[in-house]
Amino acid sequence: MLKSYKTLLSINLIEEQIDNDVDVDLIDDMIDINNNNRYLWRWTYPSIDNDVRFFIEKRLSLQSSSSSSLSTIFTYDYGKFSFFKIREKFIYILQNYQQHSKRFSLVLLTKDFYPKYYQKLLKIFAKIFIQSNDSIVELLDKYLTLLITDRIEMMLTDPERQIDFHFQQHNDEFNEKQKLQSKLRSIIKMFSLDIILIYTALLLKKRIIIYGNDSQLLFEFAITLPLFIKHRQNILNEEFIPNVDLQCPIQINDLRYRQNFISTFNDPRIEEHEDLYDIYINLATIEITISHRAKEIFMMTKMHKDVAITFVRIAEKQDTTDQDVVDEISKKTNELLNTLYSSSAMDDDYDDDNQKKIIIKKSKLKEKFSSPNLQQFFFNLALAESISII
Repeated sequence: MLKSYKTLLSINLIEEQIDNDVDVDLIDDMIDINNNNRYLWRWTYPSIDNDVRFFIEKRLSLQSSSSSSLSTIFTYDYGKFSFFKIREKFIYILQNYQQHSKRFSLVLLTKDFYPKYYQKLLKIFAKIFIQSNDSIVELLDKYLTLLITDRIEMMLTDPERQIDFHFQQHNDEFNEKQKLQSKLRSIIKMFSLDIILIYTALLLKKRIIIYGNDSQLLFEFAITLPLFIKHRQNILNEEFIPNVDLQCPIQINDLRYRQNFISTFNDPRIEEHEDLYDIYINLATIEITISHRAKEIFMMTKMHKDVAITFVRIAEKQDTTDQDVVDEISKKTNELLNTLYSSSAMDDDYDDDNQKKIIIKKSKLKEKFSSPNLQQFFFNLALAESISII
């Protein structure tokens, strides 16, 4: 995990005005104000783009509505927590509604996807703000301390105890890993042989959209998918676009410009937008839809069938562990990669690590595989693995 100074981009404090009367004189330590009649941006450090600011205000407005149908909201003890991604920035929003005279929200912009950590961090920042009688100075001090030392400390008044917060991953990481492995097994059982479509989409780096009407199940499903392709690192940081609103142009346009992603929606109408996805996974009906333009990519062969059977058998076998399932998937992936590399050669050029580049020759693929569908699969796999093709 990255250090705080490499990961945190900005922190923002926003006060929500129930009425439009704002007494500026009451704000004695104000650093930055942008009053749009409802949201007072009391503090931003160090800066935030206007389009991202507008997006955040829109999310706050939707989430504050009692009639909101958004299933992207996660409640906590005295507010709501949600997260999104715009371009390469993850946005974490904590809205405080109770135990305080004013409604306020704390927003973090970061480079990485780690919602459990950032929810805890924002809750601590909220407690610091409340306990210090709305002092931005105290909030800034703790934020800068975190950037410099990867640690913040505070004394809670009720109950009176010290909190020592570390940026590094916590001791419960092992338990989280076990939960994901168990979820992976259940996903294979859920889709049976059709799991090969999900696996292929992940392996070939395609545009994946997932719909679900249960926010928790939708989230757990999405963050489990990288276990299918463990040989790639930082999949969630690089490819995961959570909680997209079909009515939000900035989010939809962001998807349009991406070659590959894993994105979640809670609006079933997204299925109608085939231009946005290669594969659409409906968790409510346990169905998978392939867009017309991606049909050729998902042409199945005997190899695909064998892989699917292997996954289903290991998942359903009673005397295997969840780790066995993960290991079997990794083994099968390595076999496919080794098959690909057997059709490769060394180029005369060198990469950034001063290693000779690997290239794939189309002629070798044709010699090795008589099936055009298999040739196309390994061609696409080479592209996904960033291997040059000649």
